Amino acid sequence: MIERELSIDGCRIVVWRIDEDEEHLAEKCAVQGISTADISAIGNCGCRRQKMAVRLAIAHLVDGGFTLRHTDEGAPEIDGIAGLSISHSRNYAAVAIADRAGIGVDVEEYSPRVLRVRSRFLSQSEAELIAQDDIHRHILAWTVKEAVYKALPIAGIDFAEGLTLGFDSDGNIDTASALGMECRVSSIATDNYTLTLAIKKQ
Repeated sequence: MIERELSIDGCRIVVWRIDEDEEHLAEKCAVQGISTADISAIGNCGCRRQKMAVRLAIAHLVDGGFTLRHTDEGAPEIDGIAGLSISHSRNYAAVAIADRAGIGVDVEEYSPRVLRVRSRFLSQSEAELIAQDDIHRHILAWTVKEAVYKALPIAGIDFAEGLTLGFDSDGNIDTASALGMECRVSSIATDNYTLTLAIKKQ
């Protein structure tokens, strides 16, 4: 079901809380004429549910039918939609659309596992600004870098050294950059997850 719908800087975003079982999601897709033929071949039930939730969220945002494809780099695309980004994390799926390219969205549920991999996505200087046991701040940093990775054409970049977080005077992350390109970022933290939207600066 739709957890929330919001608009940020011209981007429309839907967050879907995946509390339906697979059969119920499949029924919702069928009622709306959403094809799930390619999803049925996926072996993991959780992944199938996530992908159906993504398509239901897309259907809420676009007019008429759609065909979801992926580029060779794995980026999602739909005819007539300039900017499209999708994300899912266990029990949540998020979709963002815009009239311009260069957007990225990421949703991530809180888990202490993020602390064990902090060196993979934080540079040494960034790690010094985030307490080692602060799960929420680590999830925030992760979602920012994931969203920026999707917003910019930077396939294969090293998250720790190639993607740089920008902190404002209060220590909040408000920008991120890579390869000379910069994104402004907006994040929303709930009790269960953090959602981040990245928009490439013109």
